[in-house]
Amino acid sequence: DARPPVDEQPRGSSRLRMAFWAAVSLLVAGLVGVGIWVFMQAGAVTVPDLAGVDRNRALEMLQTADLKAKFVEKRHNSIATGLVIETEPAAGAEVTTGDTVTVLVSAGKPTVPDIAEGTPRAEAEQAIAAVDLKPVHNSSADEYHPSVPEGAVIRVQPEPGTKLDIGEEVNLVLSKGPPPDPVPDVTGLTKEEAFARLQAAGFQPVDGGTEFSP
Repeated sequence: DARPPVDEQPRGSSRLRMAFWAAVSLLVAGLVGVGIWVFMQAGAVTVPDLAGVDRNRALEMLQTADLKAKFVEKRHNSIATGLVIETEPAAGAEVTTGDTVTVLVSAGKPTVPDIAEGTPRAEAEQAIAAVDLKPVHNSSADEYHPSVPEGAVIRVQPEPGTKLDIGEEVNLVLSKGPPPDPVPDVTGLTKEEAFARLQAAGFQPVDGGTEFSP
């Protein structure tokens, strides 16, 4: 038998087999990768640019792109009420068919809320903050009021219905309670008469001493 012993067979054939199976493995991996890429591309869509369109048109455009819409209102100083501000994900982003896109729709500029006379301060501050405005209070502007309890709101400035930019201030004018009663004029009365009249008006008179008078 002229064949060489097994341990003496050419090493080239072994290397050839290894190279062949390596090539097959790379080919299979490549085909799998291409298949995955094709599958993913088939389900990928681009978020349309909805900025400036109204809510109904935005919904139509997303449905055309096989996407779902979630509308959220957000105040804006310059974009008119009802128009789209932006989307999340942003326009041009690649998403999967059927994904939900959050659409931020302008609620317009904040409006000073209608706060009734006598509203508690905390309640008024919450109402103002809820529309993205800033409640402020300057005690020097407070006033006496015959019926509004002390510490409650008499009015707000600017007046309700005024449109402001986000974060602008709304001043609270609070009540200092009923105005004090006027002090009776007791000039020319005796001390006893003067004390009696002052006490009848709700005051507690005290002796202030004596002085000369022309």
